[in-house]
Amino acid sequence: MFAQRMSIQDSKTIYRVIEECLDNLHERPQVDSEISPQDDLVDILEIIGHEHRKWLIGLWNLHRVSQEPLLTKTGEVIAEPLIWFKSNGKTYACFGHESPRQRVIQKLDDFGVSVLEVGQDLGKGADS
Repeated sequence: MFAQRMSIQDSKTIYRVIEECLDNLHERPQVDSEISPQDDLVDILEIIGHEHRKWLIGLWNLHRVSQEPLLTKTGEVIAEPLIWFKSNGKTYACFGHESPRQRVIQKLDDFGVSVLEVGQDLGKGADS
């Protein structure tokens, strides 16, 4: 990189950004490469409330809970629930205390996904 006149503000900005980039190459911040399942559980409890700890741990222990968006086989996003999982061949999605929009509910229904309310037992109205 070369600038004709270092007194020009744009040139100073370019050099400052390049210096910061070079510093980042040599002084990378340390980031946890893995997040434990317990960290995920704690994060979800912060959102839904610690009073639902027993319910969430029960789901966590019985099912493979995911926090990723629900996708079609072609990769289209169906919805972005807080958590989702499969149980007995059926998919359940929980959006925390926020209800998904009607359009999202319809899309979930089209793909056979049931909305699960926070604290709701799978045997009590989860299929309706």
